[in-house]
Amino acid sequence: MTTPSAAHDDRTPSGAEVAVESSPRVRLPGVATALLTIAPVFLFFGAVHFMATGPRGYLDNAQNQAVVGLVIFGVGVGFLLAGLVLVGVRAIAQQQLDLLRGERR
Repeated sequence: MTTPSAAHDDRTPSGAEVAVESSPRVRLPGVATALLTIAPVFLFFGAVHFMATGPRGYLDNAQNQAVVGLVIFGVGVGFLLAGLVLVGVRAIAQQQLDLLRGERR
């Protein structure tokens, strides 16, 4: 007595089955790549903008300039953290996918 799973399958695989077999890795979203690319730029310019207020003391707009520098730096930190969170989520999803594929084999 043969089981249906042991029989030879002559049907052609669907597009989803081919995609699953050809791409075993979970891809990193493009947003994460953009965030991790832009974050160092914001960190650098925010730090430079803030540090430029120190040596000359507080002139007319120096307080506003310091706040703008801190906001730009904060945006850079936020972008960096968001990018790292997306990378971590991708790694977790990849581990789960690897576990599920291991159970099916």
